[in-house]
Amino acid sequence: MDFEMLRLRRRDYMAARMPASALALLAGSLGASVSAQSFGDYPDTEIRYYWVDGTNGEELRAQLEQRGPAGDDGSTVDARASYYLEWQLSSAGARRCVADITITTWITFPRHRNPDVLSPETRARWDSNIAALEAHEVGHIELAYAALPDLRRALENGSCEGASRRADVVLSRLRREQKAYDAQTDHGRHTGAHFP
Repeated sequence: MDFEMLRLRRRDYMAARMPASALALLAGSLGASVSAQSFGDYPDTEIRYYWVDGTNGEELRAQLEQRGPAGDDGSTVDARASYYLEWQLSSAGARRCVADITITTWITFPRHRNPDVLSPETRARWDSNIAALEAHEVGHIELAYAALPDLRRALENGSCEGASRRADVVLSRLRREQKAYDAQTDHGRHTGAHFP
């Protein structure tokens, strides 16, 4: 059997955009760590934080806009789910490839340096917001994992030479699904990822 190794890389990122108007009253932090329970099906998802330390809504909103991760369009977002897909192909004959696919996932959230400075009402609203953001971002990770079987079929159904073109079809569909998910949830807003 003739084995030809190819290494192809694709990057796809998604973000939860939080409209400034929806978070004008933001005054909070991530008091506790993001729940590991939400990531039970995705235990290798890395949780990253950026720090905020404001004591009122205006300060915190400004810090989120200054320190938050960049979204797809370059604007700052409050939280972001990201994934990196990589694969190695081995030729298993003239018309078949064998794919070894790796997915790396991470999510970035804000975290307050001293959440005890927040009022109880603000803290409760913020914790609720973080839980909703967490659920929304997990949805992005779920979509990425759900695409893996289709990606494998695309890579392995034919010669290695055409694998990249076939994979691009799956990745384009995944990007559309990610955008549709954000449109349906208004970037998590419909599911509680905002302050009233």
